Amino acid sequence: MVPSPDPGDRGATGEERPDEQRAARKAEQKEDEEKTRPEPEVRWVQIREPRLAVEIGRNGRILASRFHEDYDAWEVLLETYEGEPSE
Repeated sequence: MVPSPDPGDRGATGEERPDEQRAARKAEQKEDEEKTRPEPEVRWVQIREPRLAVEIGRNGRILASRFHEDYDAWEVLLETYEGEPSE
């Protein structure tokens, strides 16, 4: 039975193996994505004419909504992203 190589072993030149290089590249890409990802903004918005469209952005979403009878309007809690292009 031939012993398998130790996963910690590197080649004679001390270079990383291809699977280690891939893992390092993936980690770097994930860090770059996290740095460039915009921060979400959460805010309440009052909508007096609900039949009109409201732009919230491609990744924006409604977290909560309720009808406020005193103002005759919908109050909507939105999560949007700064600088995100709208569709």
